[in-house]
Amino acid sequence: MCQLPAFESIRSLFVPNEGWRIDGHVFFIPSAKVVAVVPRVADKIVLYKVDADAELAKSDVDYLFVASQPPPVVPGKRYEYAIEAKARKGGVTFKLDFGPQGMAIAADGKLTWDAPADFAKPTTAGVTVADATGQEVIHSIELMPAVN
Repeated sequence: MCQLPAFESIRSLFVPNEGWRIDGHVFFIPSAKVVAVVPRVADKIVLYKVDADAELAKSDVDYLFVASQPPPVVPGKRYEYAIEAKARKGGVTFKLDFGPQGMAIAADGKLTWDAPADFAKPTTAGVTVADATGQEVIHSIELMPAVN
């Protein structure tokens, strides 16, 4: 089991007789090694340093997760997104389940698509990420037009 420190600001997210309200309040940014917490009163953002890779290396958890976020789509340009997945057992594979016409994924998880020049409305894509044990997660990707 991976044990994270007790984050004081997370305590504010417990509502008696209702339970925990963490949606929209707790955000993990693996590349920055940070957990950001917005308390229920939403008057600040509290940042905690968390080295998930180091914690996972010390644990015996059989994990598989996607640690990257898709970039925005620039209309009329080639879209490239290198999906970063982490798995204890290794052997990560990627399969494009759905996406806009012409989208493709390489064996290394690089998603590509020639975005049309008139791309203005968000659309979605789905990629199944699997590891050597057959464990799978679905990476749902919201393709958003870049803001100029």
